[in-house]
Amino acid sequence: MRPEQIRRLLAKVLPTRSVKNLQVLSGGLINTNIRVDFEANYEPVVIRLYRNGAEVCRKELALHDLLSRTIRVPRVLHAAPDGIEDSPFRCVE
Repeated sequence: MRPEQIRRLLAKVLPTRSVKNLQVLSGGLINTNIRVDFEANYEPVVIRLYRNGAEVCRKELALHDLLSRTIRVPRVLHAAPDGIEDSPFRCVE
C-alpha cells in the first residue's frame, strides 16, 4: 500500500488527525506494520496491514480480545477485516 493510500485510509478512520510521518516497522514476517505520527498532540498509532486477508485479521482480533481479559494489550482504535481500499487492517494505540 502506498503512503497516499494509507493517508486516505486514516482520514476515514481518524478524520480529525493530520498525518505527519509514516514509518514501516521492521520485524514482520507476513503482515506490514506502520507507525503513524500525527501533527498536534496526538499519540502515534500503529496500522497493521494484513496480506493474507480478512480471516487472519479476524483471528488476531479474537486473540486480542481474549488476551485483553488477562493482560494489558494496546487498545484497538479501529479494525476493518473486510478492508478499506481492499486491504484488511487494524489500528492500535
